[in-house]
Amino acid sequence: MKKLAAIATCLAALNCLRATEISALNLITDFKFSSEQSTRGRKKGDKVITSKAELWTPVFEKGKFYYGVIAVLGLDSEKASNEISPYIGMLYLATDKFTLDAGCSHTFNTNFQEECKRDHIKRDTTEIYCGISANVLLSPSLYVFYDLDAEDLDFESFISHTIDLANNFALELGAKLGYRRANKPGACEKYDEAMGSKDYFYGGTTADLVYGLNEYSKLRVGAEFACNSAKRDAWANANGGHKSLLWFNASANFSF
Repeated sequence: MKKLAAIATCLAALNCLRATEISALNLITDFKFSSEQSTRGRKKGDKVITSKAELWTPVFEKGKFYYGVIAVLGLDSEKASNEISPYIGMLYLATDKFTLDAGCSHTFNTNFQEECKRDHIKRDTTEIYCGISANVLLSPSLYVFYDLDAEDLDFESFISHTIDLANNFALELGAKLGYRRANKPGACEKYDEAMGSKDYFYGGTTADLVYGLNEYSKLRVGAEFACNSAKRDAWANANGGHKSLLWFNASANFSF
């Protein structure tokens, strides 16, 4: 029933897109290399290339509808998760200061066997989310994510700040703090109680040096740090026992 409701919401959003003039569509693309694969404070794999394409268009008076897909390719299929994640959502400017966001995504894990054995997760998962962000100092935001398959609940808060430098350079800084309330270990293996609680707090920081090639394209290089409160041998750290992780990213972003 929950999945049907999510699908109905996505179809309604697609109808809004179909009624929109093509000239109002905007395309954003992103290509990124990461030396580690991490999600919500836990290591998922090694070196990956992530590509993203997103279409968005204005809807109603203060809204923006978006649809996109994220593809993750592990450079070593045995040490990273290969994923394809289409998503759909809508932003709405509630006031001059606050923006609401809601949507859903579906993730296909294409190298199921390796991912299943290592991370104790289902092959495909559907997630819904909603959040609010503020156009004030440090651009704070708060999001809630719920996985309809694993029944995991995540709360994440973000802050970010951009420092303009000379000659089209900028320094982008960010930080996050979250909490995961995990319910099911997944469909692949039974959860071992000796691994401790699946719930944990997590956090992280980012620092990127950005160079603007022109109005429509940017290059980024930077570092990212993540950590979690789980024990080193807990379920959250089953992939290598990493309670904390530092890695590097390089990306190119284009908008049309």
